[in-house]
Amino acid sequence: MKRRHFLKIGSAAGIGLSLPLSFTPTQLFADLLKRQTLDPAFQAMFKFQNLAPNALDPGFIYQPLSVKKSKATKKTIERYIIGAYEFSHDAGLAAPGSTPGNKIPWGTVSTAWGYGDSASTPSYPGKTIEIKKNRQSRIKWYNKLMDNSGSPLPHFLPTDDSVHWAFGHINKMMGTNYTLQTHGVPLVPHVHGGHTCSDFDGLPEFWFTPDFAVVGPRWVQEEYVYDNDQEAGTLWYHDHALGITRVNVYAGLAGFYIVRDTKDTGKTNNPLKLPAFPYEAAFAIQDKMFDDNGQFYFPAFPDDPSWEDFIEGEGATPPNINGPSILTEFFGDHILVNGVTWPKMDVEPRNYRFRLLNGSDSRFYVFKFTLDGDETPLPFYQVGTDDGLLPNAVPLTSLIMGPGERHDIVIDFAQAGIPFGSRVIMKNTAPDEPFKGLNPDGTNSDGMGGIVPPADPNTTGQIMAFDVNEVLNTAIPDNFNPGKKLRASGPFVVSGAPKVVRKLVLFEGNDQYGRLRPQLGIYDPASPLNGSLLWDEAITENPMKNDVEEWDVYNATMDVHPIHLHLVSFEIKGRRNFVGGAVEPNPVNPEDPANFDMMEGGSKRIAEIISEDPYVEGAGVAPNELGGPKDTALMYPGQVTRIKAKFDLPGRYVWHCHILSHEDHEMMRPYHVGPLPVPAAARLAGEEVTSFKVANYPNPFQDYTMISFNLPEESTVDIRILDIQGRLVHTMGKASFATGIHEIKWNGTDSMGRALSSGLYICQMVANGKVVAAEKMQKV
Repeated sequence: MKRRHFLKIGSAAGIGLSLPLSFTPTQLFADLLKRQTLDPAFQAMFKFQNLAPNALDPGFIYQPLSVKKSKATKKTIERYIIGAYEFSHDAGLAAPGSTPGNKIPWGTVSTAWGYGDSASTPSYPGKTIEIKKNRQSRIKWYNKLMDNSGSPLPHFLPTDDSVHWAFGHINKMMGTNYTLQTHGVPLVPHVHGGHTCSDFDGLPEFWFTPDFAVVGPRWVQEEYVYDNDQEAGTLWYHDHALGITRVNVYAGLAGFYIVRDTKDTGKTNNPLKLPAFPYEAAFAIQDKMFDDNGQFYFPAFPDDPSWEDFIEGEGATPPNINGPSILTEFFGDHILVNGVTWPKMDVEPRNYRFRLLNGSDSRFYVFKFTLDGDETPLPFYQVGTDDGLLPNAVPLTSLIMGPGERHDIVIDFAQAGIPFGSRVIMKNTAPDEPFKGLNPDGTNSDGMGGIVPPADPNTTGQIMAFDVNEVLNTAIPDNFNPGKKLRASGPFVVSGAPKVVRKLVLFEGNDQYGRLRPQLGIYDPASPLNGSLLWDEAITENPMKNDVEEWDVYNATMDVHPIHLHLVSFEIKGRRNFVGGAVEPNPVNPEDPANFDMMEGGSKRIAEIISEDPYVEGAGVAPNELGGPKDTALMYPGQVTRIKAKFDLPGRYVWHCHILSHEDHEMMRPYHVGPLPVPAAARLAGEEVTSFKVANYPNPFQDYTMISFNLPEESTVDIRILDIQGRLVHTMGKASFATGIHEIKWNGTDSMGRALSSGLYICQMVANGKVVAAEKMQKV
């Protein structure tokens, strides 16, 4: 990718201006009149003064409203109500006028969105949900992004209507005219890493606006059900609304979701001897920019500071867009840990366990721990991956972490070389631009054998500090043993031979405005869908329930992409090199449907795989990736990465890049477990007429749906519509029908002709006085 180099000019007030290396006085004067951003160098003078919030502090963990055992399932059920609210957030910034010896706190000035269990408790990040394995959590998620009068709030960050997004999608599909200004912001919570049924997975089309006034085309119900029938691990929850995930998460809508079990209990006496609170902490690491009023800042217009840093090429101002534009990537110049800029933690000389989450939009991190003023990396151990523990602790001195990944580490602040009273700094040596991997000597690769400089050592090259200044509490034993087995069953494996090995590809092309648009796709020259694919194109990944599959993912781009699969925990089986790339078959021609993405515009890309290294089990897999359950894998340029998973719950899911600006700009695709849904009449027509059946299509629907029913004999039929509580709201009336398939159009009204509200309904068929069939339907 083309990158411009900038100087950073700061002022005593802490206002920074990014300028090209060559500029004229006239240009400088004009730029000074533009909107300004805070200078990270100024804020960094006051770093390591604010305490880092610990997301595992008992006061920062949601308490369930009720805990009851179900008589039917014998499962313990915890119930929660969690809403998304707007509030003022204190990021720990120093106000203008601060001096190195006199920091003036700016205070709670940053508008943010956060999850909370009431209007008075939202936070960024949201409080932690902590639950025991096999306990069921039932959460009513609410969108409360409203002002004091109850009117929906528009987004306080710039959103792009030109991409495939929630309102744009449903407006195109249903002919509606929903807008952020009138109807509010769509949200949908996703528990990332959760083994969750499709209805409650938080998929991009399941969104809802404040108080469910408008719901997405696949929305089901207010209460989400999570069975938590998976290993203990570090999950997280965040917004996942179609096409606006990046700005909703950036606004603050994210939090930890921790699953515990009988071994990893989180208690001091846990059988694994892992550090427990107060020696266990969870840290969400994100990068941001701030404007000169201390507000979260996200560039989106050509005149915005840093605009050209995040748009492919110079002068790539998207034409014909009357509004803000999505970015290729985003790299903030301030580092926040649990919402606080460059914080610190006071620690005792002992082992601490840190659950790290990369919640950034695009930034990769390469973490190292060093003493202040020393570049020698200190050793530490990784004990867990995304969704659970490793077989054994893995010794490390550095750790690569892509967006969406979680790493569970233990570091000993009593190790040799860390004297009492010293400061240990968590550093980041990844670059301030797209990550392309590391060279053999540990430097950042430019993808062509060269070196990319590490992050700015004074700002984005530092994350937080640990001050070893607390007296050791000998009443709580420090029993961590790096040699102890962490998984009694051995390494995490997905058992069973794969039913299929799919060939999937990561592409980068351009949309109709000349902006870089990353996409997913397939490598299958025999398929008409071969090449890059858009969200709305036919599903190409369709495992049946309980199928085991291996996916070979070819990265035909220049950057590393963190690829995330919903539903499953997978193994990374190996990486190998391949020769090839992606090509545009013909020049872009909007008149040529075979070469033009008519839905969104832009060029079709085709993978050309010329050759590849032979597959070797385990090759290219780092020790800290091997044997632990993953849901997000780093896919390196010019390599094919093989993952293995079992798809054991039916329904619709997604896989995507977890660079959020990529996910929102078409680098996401649905996949489906089990038989694909088909239109109602077509579904019934393919079956023998041996039983009573009913179906409807489209489903979900807005203005009308066609109700199809199948009769094995001549019958008197009444089609009834019931709400989800089973109350009758409409009846079609009795009529006689001959054997075979019949269709009735229903316009979504009750028996009085009044339009029914959005929600779930039951279509029930009564034949000859008996209820013989039923189908769930959704009105949007």
